[in-house]
Amino acid sequence: MRLPFSIILVIILIIMGICLGVFAYLMLDSIGVALLAVGFFCVLPIFFFPFKEENRYKVLVYSFVGIGFILIVIALPFTYRDWDSKISGRDLRPSYLSRDLHILNKSTYGGMPELSKAIHNDIKAKMEDKEEALKYHLFTRTNETNLLVLIKIPELKKYDGETRESLMEWVEDFIEQKTEFSNFALYIGLQGEFLIGAISTPEKKEVEYSFQINMDLYPFYSSLPIFKRK
Repeated sequence: MRLPFSIILVIILIIMGICLGVFAYLMLDSIGVALLAVGFFCVLPIFFFPFKEENRYKVLVYSFVGIGFILIVIALPFTYRDWDSKISGRDLRPSYLSRDLHILNKSTYGGMPELSKAIHNDIKAKMEDKEEALKYHLFTRTNETNLLVLIKIPELKKYDGETRESLMEWVEDFIEQKTEFSNFALYIGLQGEFLIGAISTPEKKEVEYSFQINMDLYPFYSSLPIFKRK
């Protein structure tokens, strides 16, 4: 069955909206802008789709337009919050995390190389697939009484929640044996090829990707200058 050009265009617009939304979130770290982008592209068909004509896809397109309006309404408070943050000052914590993730991607052992290598060796010793463990990158950093451990796992998407949790528990067990970090708050992030897919912090543990997962690591940088006036 051949789809009408108008439906193909609607599908293209929605895909563009989703892609732009993901890009906006990754680059601007703004849920509001991401939702606005998706919502806007979902609403666009209202300006060109032939609603007055008989069309079997009319209900489907109406549904997408409705979803678009809902996303825009939901996005408004998030966008206001993000805009207010921009006015009062730019939150530097995403930049700090991006800097550390950049080092993680470039170096096998970054930040504190000796500690990173020691954690990596401990993980390799516990893993059945030693070859898989060799692909990991490790990054560690201390910030007053906080300790950050980032692990890049190229095939993280293939790991289920239980495996991700076990990996983070291995790191926790290793750090607990180090007396120099006995009073440190531990922050762990597992990054896949592009995105962080699991975290462990003193407040919570997540083993699946979510929009706010990067934000859960921001408290690690709490003692650094957080805002920069524009």
